[in-house]
This record gives sequence, structure tokens and C-alpha cells, in this order.
Amino acid sequence: AEVGEYPRSRTSDAINRLERRLDALVALIRKESDLELSECDLERALREFWPDMTAEATFSVAADLGCRPARLMTDIGLLEILLANVYQNAIDAALESGDDRRIEVSWSVVGERFWVRVSNPFSGAQFDVQDVETTGISTKSGHQGIGMSLIKTAAEKLGYGFRIAGRSGLATFTLTGGIR
Repeated sequence: AEVGEYPRSRTSDAINRLERRLDALVALIRKESDLELSECDLERALREFWPDMTAEATFSVAADLGCRPARLMTDIGLLEILLANVYQNAIDAALESGDDRRIEVSWSVVGERFWVRVSNPFSGAQFDVQDVETTGISTKSGHQGIGMSLIKTAAEKLGYGFRIAGRSGLATFTLTGGIR
């Protein structure tokens, strides 16, 4: 019975996600390689890419989107690498921040563009993207400081923009891009 259920199992899902990430990393290494574009339901991707950890996020679609699905053409593997790093940064910062560990993920589509916002508490007063983008430097124990570099490279390859900033103990990452 276990083998027959494998295609729909969490193990199969995890292996498929790992294969997508590896393919996307190879594509990043080969800068001239083409994107593997496919249609993606943004809400489903945002929820699926959240790691299975003790940290939980609140997911909410912006009111202006209503009940319409947010669909975009993207390289799902690159989007997953980008979001996995954003999510891990949010989780790490929230866990280090103290009692308030709420992580919020929101999104919408406006015209032909989308946005995704990940907000989380962090220890400190403020920071800007220049403070965290230096490759090889990390304030987190056991980290090598390549996460922001991966985020930046994946966003550039996808043609997306992003901002990250922290004020008054709240960090906000915003990703924007075209839906086609």
C-alpha cells in the first residue's frame, strides 16, 4: 500500500521540490540558460513553499484581489529558491526577536503586475537592504551569508524587483514583478 501511495505522498512532494530547486540552481549557475516558465497559482505556491517547521505564517490575499486567482508565468524552481530563502530569513529573525513571532505573507495582482510581502519581527531598530546584502557575511550562527545573494540573483533572472527594510522591530520583504 505504501508504494502505491508514493506519487501522492509527502516524500514524493519533498523529492519533487528538491529536484525543482536543484534545476533552478543549475539555471542560476548557467546564466545563459533559459527560464522554464509555467503557469503558477501564486497563493498555492506561497503556501506550498512554506517550510514544514514549527514556525507558522498567516497568509492573506489583499482585499483588492477579491476572489480572483493570482496566476503568473514564472520559473517555479527559481521562485521557490527565492521564497525559501525569504521565508527562512523571516523565521530566523522572528525566532530571535522574542515573544512576538508572527510572520505575515500577503499578496495581490494589480493589472499586469503582482506583489508579495513577507513581514516579521526582528531584534533591532532598523536596517536596509544594503545592510544585509553583502555575500559571505551573516549574523546568524551556522550561516554563510549567501541567502540574500541567491534572492537577488533569482529575482534578477526572473525579472522581478524586491525591497527589504526594517523599522521599529518589523522587517518587510516585498517582491514585485509582471504576471506574464
